[in-house]
Amino acid sequence: MNAPPPWIAPAWDALRRRRRDGNLPHALLVTAEPGYGAEALASAAVAAVACADPEGPCGRCDACTRLAAGQHPDHRFVTLELNEDTGKLRKEIAVDQVRALIGELQQSSLMGGWKSAIIDPAEAMSHAAANALLKTLEEPPAATLLVLVTARPDRLPATLRSRCQVVTVPHPARDVARAWLEAQEPRNDWALWLAIAGGAPLAARELAASPFAPHRATVAQALLGLPEGRGDPLRLANELGDQDPAAFVRWWESVVRDLIVLAQAGDGDLRNPDLAPALRNLGPRLHLAALHRFVQALQQARKALEATNVTPALLVQSLLVAWAAALAPETMRAITVED
Repeated sequence: MNAPPPWIAPAWDALRRRRRDGNLPHALLVTAEPGYGAEALASAAVAAVACADPEGPCGRCDACTRLAAGQHPDHRFVTLELNEDTGKLRKEIAVDQVRALIGELQQSSLMGGWKSAIIDPAEAMSHAAANALLKTLEEPPAATLLVLVTARPDRLPATLRSRCQVVTVPHPARDVARAWLEAQEPRNDWALWLAIAGGAPLAARELAASPFAPHRATVAQALLGLPEGRGDPLRLANELGDQDPAAFVRWWESVVRDLIVLAQAGDGDLRNPDLAPALRNLGPRLHLAALHRFVQALQQARKALEATNVTPALLVQSLLVAWAAALAPETMRAITVED
């Protein structure tokens, strides 16, 4: 496993020491704003317990190889699911999902080691799902690690938070983030990509590496034209194809956040300054509450795209179709998660 980014390393080293010393908590609550590494730290914690080497993860053993390939039989990832009938993202992690996870965690390990699970975004669990999980946290199965990932720990029940070891991922200084990115790829414009990502270095790296990144200006023109009746959302979805939909959705979120800035203040620092003319033309005409709902929908969509049970093309299509109706506030409910 590669060395973690410098702002994550202290928390990562502390978890590895606790795993080596045999006093790793059975439940972690990893919290950070998107793009700062909460998911990376959660995955690293799972990798540590999966590895046969107490000093691991080694990245070479059977368990490490299977986990990296997404084929470890003792690890589960739980997130928001897509309703294939409606094409909309469900608004909650359902109690049935959590009960199914609990049932699997109570079974014997198929590889003879630790069992693990990541729930992300944890704040999306329904009330019933959180209550079901609470019972497991009170009496956890042996050799089991449960990692909850959230950007909003305040939305989790206090009873659930109190039964987890909280690990907060810090924000690196902008110069630290830029130096880390430049050390990996010195030829990129990291000042721009960090601005687009709102200072989040992992998000900046993901965006810059995306296949759509060289075509960002062209895609932006098509995207911003949809609410004005220019272009076809289904055609745009087909043109995007399978070119890293998670990165596209994250960048799309930066565009919508710029529109919120313009809708609120009429001016301000933009994450996409090169798109300022088109953004200033569209932003003030969009419904502010609908834009905030759209940001939430994009965040949830990005989480869902990390799951194996989601059809990326269908999810992106449904979002683009709703975005094409953005100048009609009464229709913008379509962009929210499923009722």
